[in-house]
Amino acid sequence: VNRQNDNMASIFDQLKEQSQIVVDKIYGIERQFDHQSIVSYTAPWACKAVFQSLSMPAKVMVMKLLMISGSISADDLYGWLNPTNVSTKLRDSIFHEILSLRILVPELENEDEYIESYSTVNKSSEVLYFMNPHFRSSFKIALSTPSEPWGDAIECNNVSSTTRVSTNISVELLDSFSRDRWSFLLSYLVGVKVAPSVASTSDASSSRRKILIEQFTTADDLMRGDMITSQGYEYLLKSYRDQVWQYVKQVAKNCPLQDEALSLLFMLSYCELHTCRGYPLNRLTQAQQRMVLDLYQLGIVYIPADHAEYLEAELDQYGGTTVFNMSFYPTRIAVSMIFGNDPSVNNNSSESLSSSSSSFSSGLMGSMQDMNIIVETNHQVVAYISCELHLALLKLFVEVHLHLPNMAMGRITKEHSKKAFRMGIKAAQVIDFLIMHAHPLVRSKKNIIPDNVTDQLALWEAENYRIKTQDAVVIECREAIQSALLHYNANTLNTPDVFDTLEANLKKVDLLLWVNKETMIIAIPPVDNYIRVVQSYIESSVASAI
Repeated sequence: VNRQNDNMASIFDQLKEQSQIVVDKIYGIERQFDHQSIVSYTAPWACKAVFQSLSMPAKVMVMKLLMISGSISADDLYGWLNPTNVSTKLRDSIFHEILSLRILVPELENEDEYIESYSTVNKSSEVLYFMNPHFRSSFKIALSTPSEPWGDAIECNNVSSTTRVSTNISVELLDSFSRDRWSFLLSYLVGVKVAPSVASTSDASSSRRKILIEQFTTADDLMRGDMITSQGYEYLLKSYRDQVWQYVKQVAKNCPLQDEALSLLFMLSYCELHTCRGYPLNRLTQAQQRMVLDLYQLGIVYIPADHAEYLEAELDQYGGTTVFNMSFYPTRIAVSMIFGNDPSVNNNSSESLSSSSSSFSSGLMGSMQDMNIIVETNHQVVAYISCELHLALLKLFVEVHLHLPNMAMGRITKEHSKKAFRMGIKAAQVIDFLIMHAHPLVRSKKNIIPDNVTDQLALWEAENYRIKTQDAVVIECREAIQSALLHYNANTLNTPDVFDTLEANLKKVDLLLWVNKETMIIAIPPVDNYIRVVQSYIESSVASAI
């Protein structure tokens, strides 16, 4: 069974976009260091993640390829799949799956031929394929040494140093850290003012906020004070894991070394929620240390405050740190970001592979899941909330007239709804939001949101499209046409006939917005020298009628 989800598709599609040399680095190409050939210790985890993302038939094919050292033709590969149970289309899909991830490599001369080859399945007997040797060697290591990432460094440092042990770090602390940091970042989308004490401990740098704000707000909104747009509202409706991945993907793309960025994300997916020991920062490359610092700012990775300050200073001054007793702690979202497995379950068990994002959301994403909304037939809204972010989201389309510490009451009004529509928010998005956060007592009802409320929201939205405004210039043409007739000595022509010709000519070039034939008045867009333009069309209309 293929357990691939949207997040996995995103990161592995990103892997497919990389060049052959970058993919080989991720899979464990040997690198020269102090005149010695070494293989990256991150490679086995990357290969394990790639293998886990494959469909079951593709996994079977990879395990068979693992036992073959030579080349093999496409016909032979197709022969491994039972033609009675597997259609030709499915076989092509499986073949393309392992080819596009560079697990299977054609014997071609250059990269361009290779890119073209994995875009289409080549069954020619002249083309032979072999397993990527870097993937083969690293994947064998992953199969033979089932330990956690940086496991050797953890055991070594635990013996040699006691500074790694921290009794103040708990799962509750990691969850709270992630929730608070991400809620703080989302607050910029809805304009929630954060207390200075919270901002000082939770503030992400302006460059990281800028990515999020520029992605989900328009230029006009930024000028008016960062008002949320339809795209930003749709982003807020996504699950917490989808929100985080969409932002982390942008952070990874900004990393100058794509192989190190993707390798770090792959390794994080196999980490565990350690509360007594973390993972060593000194085992990360400079690019990975910078990325971990970015993830810390987002609440995806936890670093003790003093360690984070020291790491940032070391990166700015020396480009990295080699201190052995500095650690980082992956949070629940860091472990669940790619595969969606619950980190409270052993990663090696089949149970972790089948765990859904819903079990994760109910735990860490309490900041959004704790909002329960009841919508009544008189448009009254009762919302049980737990943070200011909830209240700010409600105020986008609800006129709140009562706010208690854990509850808000208001009414969906035409004024507030149309204000949201003018910002680009759709009525369907508002309805989806109300359904997503509906109170458990109303979820069992046939209509979670009363029909009259949904219909009214649709009608209010439709009002925005009843009248379309457009700048125009209104011109009275009767005197101009009569002057042109006198100029051309065409007194025998009728003015209305000339006006009809003028109307037809303006329509051909899409310059006519509105016309009144009785008064001979037209409306055209405010083009440059519009009087001269209309005059020229009047003269040409008279000349063509003579």
